[in-house]
Amino acid sequence: EELTRELSLQDDVLFPGLRDNVPDYLQVMDAFCLPSSGKESFGNAAIEAMATGVPTVVFADSPGLLEHVEDEQTGFVVETQQELVEVLQRLRTDPKLRADVGLRGRAAVRERYTPARAARAYEQLYASALAARGR
Repeated sequence: EELTRELSLQDDVLFPGLRDNVPDYLQVMDAFCLPSSGKESFGNAAIEAMATGVPTVVFADSPGLLEHVEDEQTGFVVETQQELVEVLQRLRTDPKLRADVGLRGRAAVRERYTPARAARAYEQLYASALAARGR
């Protein structure tokens, strides 16, 4: 938030905090960033943003988030605050980049997280558990 003030971007950046009505915010975003501090195990918020076509930026310190984002293809992976600033500036000034990455991210999420794939994964999990118990 301090950096946003320093760069005079208060009118362009929103820090909404915890909200119940996430879709209302996602539909008006140009970009989404999930700073993780290495503690994010799955990244539901990033997946939700990607699923709606919002270009998503995650930090490289969280392996769970890296499973969902292919850098420069389905989203962006940054390692430093400076890289985050650079990526957000690129997204801010390049509508084609926002659209292209957003569409690829959306397609990747919608392909990967389908009910059929979830059902197959559960079947494999249960079969593995039963096999381990000798059943």
